[in-house]
This record gives sequence, structure tokens and C-alpha cells, in this order.
Amino acid sequence: YLSPQFTEMWGYAVEEFMHQSFAPLIHPDDMPIAIDSIQALFGTGDRQTEIELRTFHKDGTLFWITCSNIPVKNDQGQVIGWQGTARDITERKAFEEAQSRLTAILDATTDFVGISNTDGEQLYMNPAGHRLLEIPPDLEIVGRPLDAHIPERAKTIVLEEGIPTAIREGSWQGETALLTHTGREVPVSQVIIAHQDADGDVEYLSTIVRDITVQKQTEVALQQKAEELEQTLGELQRTQ
Repeated sequence: YLSPQFTEMWGYAVEEFMHQSFAPLIHPDDMPIAIDSIQALFGTGDRQTEIELRTFHKDGTLFWITCSNIPVKNDQGQVIGWQGTARDITERKAFEEAQSRLTAILDATTDFVGISNTDGEQLYMNPAGHRLLEIPPDLEIVGRPLDAHIPERAKTIVLEEGIPTAIREGSWQGETALLTHTGREVPVSQVIIAHQDADGDVEYLSTIVRDITVQKQTEVALQQKAEELEQTLGELQRTQ
């Protein structure tokens, strides 16, 4: 038996595919998964669920399915067949792959990337953020308050200017500072972004932070040189 949905998913008419093997529909690389699951079903008599496979449509296109197989037993309890159901999960797999690529990018970037909810609780921090804030590997950041690593002088900028502006206008950019786990203050350039749902309500906030310690040190050095030059010129003018 094949339900009418078989035609919708694979493109073959039910009459055309009746009494045929499913093997040609399965991607060769996923065939071992299919074989192992059926052998386990006949060997144990236990139901099989969430078996993910790549399969071919009649037109040759490839799509993902998840399968559940229920054993059919005779009066002696022996497995003599199975009833299977399949669901197209191509969109979900595409989303998972996109999410995996994004995670790889976030893990590789040298900029601190963080996410928090609207209650001010941290939800995510990439490896660069952990390094910048000198957070121990065993310290869980999920659920910690957003301002836990913001020095007092920068809280006014972030909490009273940055976040409200991002919520109102979509994003905010400016110079603030962070406080490492060891208490060291780090000057940073920060972008805060407010992410909205379909109804326009803010769901969560994200931030991209870059350490500008070297830049600030350079600015101080240039300022000192400028002051020294101005003093030298003043002395020269007095001498003249």
C-alpha cells in the first residue's frame, strides 16, 4: 500500500511504483542508514523513529525525509513487515545548514558577538567574546545579566542611550567599555541591533564589539606628541 501523498512527495503514480523497491529512491550514501534501520527493526521488533535520509524525486531532484517505521507482526510475534511514514524535511535541513554556516562564521570572527533577550539576560556569546572578557571555560554565561561585564561609567551609555536607540531606530553604534572577568576595563567600539518579530515587537538584542585598546593607545600617543610639538613651537617663538 502507498498513500496518495507518495505521489506528491516523489512524483511517481501509486500504480506505477506499487510492488517496487524503495532502494532506487534513496541516495547511495544514505543506503547503509536505511538498511541498518530495517535490520534493527526486524531484529528487535522495536519501532524506528526520526530516520533522516536523502531521497530522489522522479525528476532527479534530491530532498530530505524523516521516517518512522512500525513493525507488523504475526500471531507468534514475529516481524513480517513494517508500516512506514515519511515527512519532507528539506526546508528544515536547509535552515540547519544555514545555521551551521552562521555558527562557523561567529566562531571564527575575532569580534565579540553576543545575544541577549529583552529582559537583559545573555543568551549567547561567541569564543571571541569569551577571550575578550577572560571568561573561564567552566563559567556558564547563559542567563547572566547583560550588564555584568559593563563598567559603571559605560552603563549610562549602553543602557540609557545604546539599547533605547537600537529599539527605537533598529541599531546604535558608539564607543563604550567592557569589564573583564578579572576586573580589567577594555575600551571598545560597539554596535547594538534590535531584532523584531513579524509584528514589529523586539524579540532579542545582538551586539558586535571590537577591542580598540591599541587605537586608544595610539590616540593618546598622538595627543602627547601634539602637545609636545605645541610646547616646542611655543618655546621656539619665545626664543625668537
